[in-house]
Amino acid sequence: MVTSAPVSTPSSLSFTDQLRRDPGFSASWVLRAGFVVLPLLMGLDKFTNLLTDWPGYLAPGSRHSCPSPRRPRCMSSA
Repeated sequence: MVTSAPVSTPSSLSFTDQLRRDPGFSASWVLRAGFVVLPLLMGLDKFTNLLTDWPGYLAPGSRHSCPSPRRPRCMSSA
């Protein structure tokens, strides 16, 4: 008689074990970080200027169309 090793179900594994053993599960977490967390962080950075100098990305001519020279309205519109 042939016996096989007990198969562990995804619910019986811890989160880190699932990340290590299940490529589909780890791929879903990579996509979740890529399409949810990163855009949120980049959107918040638009107001804090920690990652890049956002006013430097505005075209020089667009500053004349914005009413406030200190913080252009073009920066605050999503």
